[in-house]
Amino acid sequence: MKKLLLVVLSLMTMMVFTACGNEKTSTSQEDKANSEDKIKIVTSFYPIYIETLNVTKGIDGVVVENMTKPQTGCLHDYQMTPADMKKLENADVFIANGAGMESFLQDVIDNQKNLKVVEAAKGIELLADEHGENPHVWVSVSNCMTQVQTIADELSKLDPEHADAYQKNAKEYIAKLEDLKQDMHNHIDNLPHKDIVTFHE
Repeated sequence: MKKLLLVVLSLMTMMVFTACGNEKTSTSQEDKANSEDKIKIVTSFYPIYIETLNVTKGIDGVVVENMTKPQTGCLHDYQMTPADMKKLENADVFIANGAGMESFLQDVIDNQKNLKVVEAAKGIELLADEHGENPHVWVSVSNCMTQVQTIADELSKLDPEHADAYQKNAKEYIAKLEDLKQDMHNHIDNLPHKDIVTFHE
């Protein structure tokens, strides 16, 4: 039990440090918002925001903004606000989890014809049970790495000038996630029970 607690605390600590480290990137990116040649990216919720920040860090002219508050949790029943719509109207790219997570995603696609929509979960096989398919793919470190690469690949197509930087950033972040995955397995592989309880927030 102590080992499991250590793993959970380690994961939480890493997420906090990762988020804190990247908030500085976000601030510096937002400071460049007055630049005419900028790419404005909006993300649907916090996990996708963190992945996108890591892919875009240090790239001039790229602004990343999260549409919802970090404590929003999952977006199954989220109702978009006028402020959300305004953010999307002024954005070039909307990066979402997809896979059914954002109940409003089709409305965005239908109503924002000039907005490029990236679904980070595209191509990931979803777990399913009698209640349906599970879109919470980012809680798997392996799936999170796939999402990071998908974001990098899509941004590279949209902004080929910075393609090398997107790919370099993705490679570096995936390496960190790989280390996290290995550390997690070092702690839990020998545990007799591997049930983990977590919360959206």
